[in-house]
Amino acid sequence: MRAVAATASGLVAVGVNAQDAGAAAWTATDGSTWQAVADQPAFHFYQLPVRLQALALVNGTLVAGGWRSDPGKGSSVVVTSANGETWSAPGRSAGPGRRGAPAGEPELRPR
Repeated sequence: MRAVAATASGLVAVGVNAQDAGAAAWTATDGSTWQAVADQPAFHFYQLPVRLQALALVNGTLVAGGWRSDPGKGSSVVVTSANGETWSAPGRSAGPGRRGAPAGEPELRPR
């Protein structure tokens, strides 16, 4: 666990999973008993693991920040959640050629 935020229903933490193979999140109602959230696509970028380091509650939405383990590049990543259990990566699509392009917009590539 790298960061923790308080919500109306308890606590949420983010960090890296035990295998160091992607991001992870946990929830707790009392701060002493934590439950791991299921692995999900927002915790990975293609085959690259995501590392989450920061977490904040912003207008009722959990916002976590970190980076993807892209050798030689290390790009930033933001994921969001309404409940700490289901996470999404705004502006990121899993489809080929869509690296970070906003939903519905084609990625611009240099010629």
